Amino acid sequence: MLSSMHPIFDRRTARGGFAVCLLLLATWSRAEQRPLNFSIPDSWGMPLVDLDNGQATRGFVFDLENRLADRVNRQARFIVVPRLRVSQSLLAGRVDVHCFVSKDWMQGNTAGYVWSEPFMEQPDVLIARATQSCKQPPPGTLIGAVHGYEYSALESDFANGRLVRDDARTQDQVFNKLAVKRYNYALSNEISVDWYNKDKGSEAQFQKLKQVGQSQLGCMVRNSPEIPTQEILATIARMNASDEIEQLLQAYR
Repeated sequence: MLSSMHPIFDRRTARGGFAVCLLLLATWSRAEQRPLNFSIPDSWGMPLVDLDNGQATRGFVFDLENRLADRVNRQARFIVVPRLRVSQSLLAGRVDVHCFVSKDWMQGNTAGYVWSEPFMEQPDVLIARATQSCKQPPPGTLIGAVHGYEYSALESDFANGRLVRDDARTQDQVFNKLAVKRYNYALSNEISVDWYNKDKGSEAQFQKLKQVGQSQLGCMVRNSPEIPTQEILATIARMNASDEIEQLLQAYR
């Protein structure tokens, strides 16, 4: 019979069946667990996240959070939140994990959450069109910015009126207004302006004039028995130590 004549075939078949069983068990286990709720501020754009009709579809943070959820055997659920309501959502416990965030931004609104180790540093930069020859904004100049964002090096200039903020709801809107000359200067995190420049000709690109701040970014994880808080924190640390997070980011550089 086949089984007595082909023992190797039987062993391979058994191993294959065992692997399928393990996969099915992992899938069933993931389906039974409550998904992890990740917050996505609606002010974000690529390369952090691409929002299509209010749904996150791709991007560095999207990839990172999907990978993180998979590693702890959970499904990821993305909750798109207005930028100024992120803190409210966190305090209400509607968000399990909030990534690409700095302690400096939260101003102490972190009750019930545990911080991961930082996994990247993100500079904020003053930018202008490639054809802009004046590198220093003169007094009274409009500066494009995202509503609700703080830019540490320029806050005193905004407060005393030497510079004037022109706020938009999203970073993409800031870029669009700069491109069509609604103003000559704007602010952005470096990763976003690099993404904007990526497929533009030299004259259509934005130049980076100077750094106006830098933040260490990580994740906030809700400290609750409903989710594997410590496992999530340990997974972030392992992904960071192995350069896995940097590899995810490289896909969008």
